[in-house]
Formats: sequence, C-alpha cells, structure tokens
Amino acid sequence: MNNQNLCNEPTRHHHKIAVTATDRWFGNVIARCLIMDSKHSVVTVRCLAKETNKHVKKLERLGGEIHKIDYDQPESIKDALHGVEFLIFVCEADKNRVKEARILADAAADKNVNNAIVLSLKGVEDGDGKVMNDLRDIEKEVCQRIRNACVLRNAFIQQGFFLWSPNIENRGEINMTPRESNEWAPVNLDDIIYSLECLMLQEGKVVTELNKKHRGKVYCLTGPELVSGRKIADTINRVIEDRGDVEYRSSLADFFRNTQQSLECGKSNFIEGVHRLVSATALFEEVNRQPSARNSGTNRNALGLQDRITGPNRYRDVQEERFNRNVAAFVDTMRDIIARLKSIDIERFELDTQDRLIILSNIKDAVEVIENIQKSLDVIPFLLDERRRRDRHPRPFLPLS
Repeated sequence: MNNQNLCNEPTRHHHKIAVTATDRWFGNVIARCLIMDSKHSVVTVRCLAKETNKHVKKLERLGGEIHKIDYDQPESIKDALHGVEFLIFVCEADKNRVKEARILADAAADKNVNNAIVLSLKGVEDGDGKVMNDLRDIEKEVCQRIRNACVLRNAFIQQGFFLWSPNIENRGEINMTPRESNEWAPVNLDDIIYSLECLMLQEGKVVTELNKKHRGKVYCLTGPELVSGRKIADTINRVIEDRGDVEYRSSLADFFRNTQQSLECGKSNFIEGVHRLVSATALFEEVNRQPSARNSGTNRNALGLQDRITGPNRYRDVQEERFNRNVAAFVDTMRDIIARLKSIDIERFELDTQDRLIILSNIKDAVEVIENIQKSLDVIPFLLDERRRRDRHPRPFLPLS
C-alpha cells in the first residue's frame, strides 16, 4: 500500500495527534500504527486511556505519550489534550460511552482542539440496537462540539478474524452472528490508517486544520471483496489442506452448549474454557454488518488470513504456550467477565425457544464456573495466542471497542 507516511513532515512545528480508548484493541492498534509511521518525525502521538494496561505500556515503549484519563475528572482529559491538533476519536466500550464522548468532546473544545476524526461503524445510519444508536449519538455529539470534524465508518476489520483463531484451532468452527450466506466486505487495518493519514496530511505535511472538503463528511470504508461465512471457511480449508475441516456456524447455541460440555467432561482446562466463554460474549456484542453496496476499497486482500495460517509451525505447541504464559495473559478481572455475561441481551437475536433456553442456561452455568474459579484466582487470561505476532498488528484482545 502506498502509505502517506507521517515521517516526511519537514517543518519544525511539533504536531500532536491524540488517540482515545488506547486500552481497547481498536484504539490501541490505531495508535500503534500512527506511532510507527511517525518515528523520527516531528509528530507526537498521545495515547489516552482509562487504564494503563500492558497494551498501553507497549505504546509508550514504541514512543507514544501515555495519558491516563478519568471521565469523572474532566481536567485530566483537558491536560491530555493540551496542544493537540488532531483528535482520533475511538469510542469507549462501556455502557456510558455516549456520556463519555460528550465529556471528551467538551474538553477538546475547551482546549481548542479544532480537528477530529470519529471512527465509527458501517451501517450506523440505518442500524438499530443499542450499539448502533450509541454510535449515531456519539458521531453527533463530537461533530457538534468540535469545529472541523468528519466521520470514518469502517466495515468489519479483517484482523478481527483472529479473535476466532482458538475456536478454529481447537474445534474447527467459526461462530459468528451473520448467516452463512450473508455477504460483507471486511476492511484491512492498513487501509483505515491510510485513510486517517490522508485526512491529516496535505502534500506530505500535517495540516493545522482539516481540509474544508472533508468537514462534516461521512466516509465509509469497505474491503475490495465481498465474503460470506461459507467463503471464509472454504478459504481456510483450502489453505490448511489435510489438517482438518473448518465449519462456519451462525447459531451460537451450539457454541455455548459444547463449551460447557467440554468443561464438564474435562476436555478443556479452565483457562481454555473461560477463554471461550469470554469470546462468546464478544460474539453476541458483535454488530451484524450489512453487505457492501459497492465493491470499493484500496489494494488489500479481503481474505488476508493466508499469511498467518500458512506461517511455519503456526499452531505447534499452542496449548503448552498458553499454559506457560497464563500469568502474563491475565488482563481483566473475573467480575468484569461475569458482568458482560449477565448483560447479554438474548432478545436481540432471532432464536427459537429451545435455543434461547439453552443459551440462558449456559450463561448461568458459565457465571457459576467463573465464580468458582474466582475464589482461587484474581484474574483470568483471555488474550489470543500471540505467537508470531507482528508489532504493527497486535492480535485482537477484548473488548475490541
């Protein structure tokens, strides 16, 4: 890809770009890519986060400026935004995200941050449900408060598929909410970064104001190719050849049922079992993407799984590595996992009575399992296997944001 490259900025003025929600995967990887593209330049990337977890600390080691913020203390946000010219707004993952967006946008306006790019989701304009409604409100709140703002809506991110890698490795299944025949056009992270840099650069220089032609605009990013659950599974099976058959499943009832059965009969240790349960909550939170109306995008391969899947020894000793690495992988509290399980809104999904009862029963059982584990452990691991991870694209971790 023909990257715009923030390194080419020749002026002595030290530009500051702020990225929000960098303790979440999406904000984290956006900040990481901008930091790597701006090395040895006069561009500073400020990383705003509610929690300075190990992923945020990695950004600091790469050269980012870390600022811990507290939405109950707006002054902490104002301090973090002092001198910032561009705000890359990634919404938070919790239920108060609209209120928090309003607080952050007010702080940005008070500190004369006049340029903002709001990262949102494709389909927000006519989608329903809490997630879509919240994102619509967030777009409105930020664009009303910050003078020069635009919105960048992306389709499902290709790298997000790696969230399902343990399920593919262990069970030979991809469990997602879209039907097997539904089509969507996943977009590559590099294309999102490229688009951000195009908006912030003009003739190779960071602009002090967002170009007039972009102000108030909404851009939708999709990948260059429509895919479906069936096509994804067929591609993986073609790559792995004789090493097993991967099946796409749009029903999550079997996923919950089989996970619980694996725990009960000892096929999974508690780390793997809880990992799957946490992944399941992410599946429920995932928004159904609408098929792309146009085959647009830049020069990325929408089926970019092959580079990782065919890597040498990709799956060797994965279980042993996870066991030996479990302490380092502890990234969140049990209490948070339980809360996420309990907050799942089953009514959002078209399920028959039997499937609904199965899921509700398994959620209850999952909470009991986690509560029992919680008695002896403070936290649990739920990061995906990081073996052979590239620095630019860290493997997904929950919540994706």
